[in-house]
This record gives sequence, C-alpha cells and structure tokens, in this order.
Amino acid sequence: MNRLEHIAVNSVRIFMRFVFLVPVFSSTLAAQQERSVNEIQLQSYTPSALLRPGQIEVKQFNNLYTQTSFFDENGKRQEQGIRSTFLTSINNFLYGISPNFNIGFDLYLRSVRNDGESSSALSLFKFSSGQNSRTAFSQFGPKIKIAPFSGIPNLAIQTTLLFPLRSDLDGSDSSETPFLDVDGMQWWTQFFYDYAFQTGFLIYLESGLFVRFNPASEDFFTPLKAFVNYYPSTKWTVYVPVELTPFWDGLSWAAYYAQSGLGLKYQLFSGVEMETLYTKFLFGKSQGAGQTFNLGIRIIR
Repeated sequence: MNRLEHIAVNSVRIFMRFVFLVPVFSSTLAAQQERSVNEIQLQSYTPSALLRPGQIEVKQFNNLYTQTSFFDENGKRQEQGIRSTFLTSINNFLYGISPNFNIGFDLYLRSVRNDGESSSALSLFKFSSGQNSRTAFSQFGPKIKIAPFSGIPNLAIQTTLLFPLRSDLDGSDSSETPFLDVDGMQWWTQFFYDYAFQTGFLIYLESGLFVRFNPASEDFFTPLKAFVNYYPSTKWTVYVPVELTPFWDGLSWAAYYAQSGLGLKYQLFSGVEMETLYTKFLFGKSQGAGQTFNLGIRIIR
C-alpha cells in the first residue's frame, strides 16, 4: 500500500466511525430532549448552500450501476451478452471556514464484476478478486466550495482535484483485470443553483466540467442535471432527477447518456438524513444502457 493510499484509507476509517457513531449518539440525545427550535433542518442544506463556520458535513453515497446492454455509436440499444456491475462509494467530508468558503476532501471506493447475463447484480458484494472482478480505493483528493456572489446566496461553485490511488485502474496493462476507473488525475468543477417555490417545490440545477488527464489522452464531459424536489413535510423530500451528460470531441459529442428516476430523502433526526434513489438510462450513444440503485447518508454537525 503506497503512502497516498494509506492516508486515504485512514481518512475513510475515521469517516466511517463518524458516520456510524454519530447517528447512535444523536438518536439517544433525541430521545432525551424535545425538538429544538435550532434543530438542523437538512432540507435547507441543498447542494447550493454552504456550511456555516465550524460546521462539519460527512456524506456517504453508494451507487450500484448494472447493465446487460449498451447504446452503440448510432444510439441503438445492443445486448452485450454479460452483466457488468459497478459499485461506486463516494465518501465526502466538508468543513465550514466562512459563510462563503468551505474545504474538504473526497474518497472513492470502487468495485466491478462481470458475470453471466442472468446473474444477480448483488453478486458484486462478494467483493472477490480475479479476472472478472476487483475492488479498490481508486481516487482521493481535496475540494473547495465557494459562494462567489453575496447577492445570490443560492449559487455555489465547487471544484475537486482527484488523484489515483492505484496504477492500472483501467486494466489496460493486463487482460487479467477488468476496468475499475480511469487512470490519471481528474478535475471536477460543479456549479449549483436552486430556487424554492411557496408551494413546497424546489428546483435544483447543476452543471459542471469534468476533465480526465491520463498518459494516453485527455477526456472531458459536461454533466447537466435538474432536480424537481417536493417537500411534503420538513422531514420528507421526494424528487425527480433528469441528467444529460455529453462527452466531447472538439465541438461535437463523441458520446452521451441521459438518465432519470425517482429519489427520496428522509431526515431521521436533527442533522442526520438518509437518501435512496433509482435511475434508468433512457438513451445515449457509445454508453451503457443500465440502471442504478443508490443509498446515501448525510450528517451535519
């Protein structure tokens, strides 16, 4: 294990202890005390909102993607004859320095399994290692988040620089290992904006620039996302995501995909939120035609 991966592993251990211990502590405290007027309502902490000075946010979002078909270069769905399943566990830490400046880091854990077409996507959780499967911490890096305009508090920019923790993540050096992640450094800049309506609806918009640097080539894509959120109460959020992500070759789209689905967030108690999301890839070009199953937890203290 190299030094950078050692640092990343220790970071995620601390993160996981915090994730699992804080809910236990918070639930005990909540049982002993009545709800406070100063309770942290997570529905107000949209991606466009920054943390206040001294606040800490930890989040783990697990994305399970599985496919048995893909969209070819003409946009037609083709069967691939096997099931490919990927797990991406994104571990985030963010700290409030000032009302318009936050810092943190991201750590990615990835797993892949190629199996028979009729196999279960859950077989990936065997976390076996071999010619058709592998698991590793793949990327780790710092990030900053700013609110650039005081007159537009619901606009934020976040930029993250990710460094690879392993060599040959894409499996190009050996036919014995499947693709897990891209090799090389990655730079991800995101723009967040939301607008709340009096009727309990909120529209959240996100755009970004994701640049991949590896020894062979440079690749970039520009995700475009919209989320329609509805708040039946201060505890529940139901939302519909729509995403279109083009991959660029000069001024033309070399590939793209579009996905949509249905998500749900529930605030367990002050500062602790669970999230679940299902999406399906509706159309695309030179991209997978699968579906995702997602589960996340977010804690703000």
